Amino acid sequence: MNYTSSFKKIYAIFQFDFRRYISNYRLFIAILLILAYLSICIYFTPFYAEMLFAERMYVANLLDSMMIMIVISAIIFASDSLSSEFERRTDLILFTKPVSKNQIFVGKFLSAYLGIVLISTICYVTILITSFYKLSFIPEASLQSFALLLLYGFAITGVCFFFSSICSRGLVSAVFSIFALLVLGVAILDLYHSDIFASEPWYSLKYASTGICSAIEGTVPGSWLSIDRSVSALVMILYGTFSSIFAAIILNVRK
Repeated sequence: MNYTSSFKKIYAIFQFDFRRYISNYRLFIAILLILAYLSICIYFTPFYAEMLFAERMYVANLLDSMMIMIVISAIIFASDSLSSEFERRTDLILFTKPVSKNQIFVGKFLSAYLGIVLISTICYVTILITSFYKLSFIPEASLQSFALLLLYGFAITGVCFFFSSICSRGLVSAVFSIFALLVLGVAILDLYHSDIFASEPWYSLKYASTGICSAIEGTVPGSWLSIDRSVSALVMILYGTFSSIFAAIILNVRK
């Protein structure tokens, strides 16, 4: 196998797809919407100076508010990445070229994930700048929290790609992604907080993502205290890895 040729083909697909995000303003629209939403969250999120470790709680609350926009950005970039090729019949062009479906999958996955990483980085840096400007405070566990955020981006990209691989329409894929990542995830979290579950739902991706806030809060008593961040990282890695593998397999066998 000529690895140099494979890398060049993957890079060409990655470059083509990412330029498409820029040319149709998808990336810029996502950034503007998320910054607008984040500005609203920053304005309305209260800071209780009398509370113990109030600075940590403030940053963690902003991060928690940001999570829904990270999911939405993943849906924008990834939910139609594969299904659109079948929906527009461009698969007849792409898949008959001397480029394997695996190379197409990797190139598209990397371009979608880069978009999510850019969104996540902009949001995270904005929150840290806000914290430093308002409170002169930067959480000591910022890097650990950001690393978990990148893992979460990897996981939700994989989930969106899985639904994109089984759906023929991007809209249907987006609906499935919204249900799995938002509706079902929030429902499981609510059931856990209402003490219906006897044990913590460590298998839930939404629950695992709360480790991002837990890293900031540290030992502060609160709703994220029971989260084992190593388990959270492992769960997110498994979600991203297995959903991506299944998506690649389905893409290869799909006619």
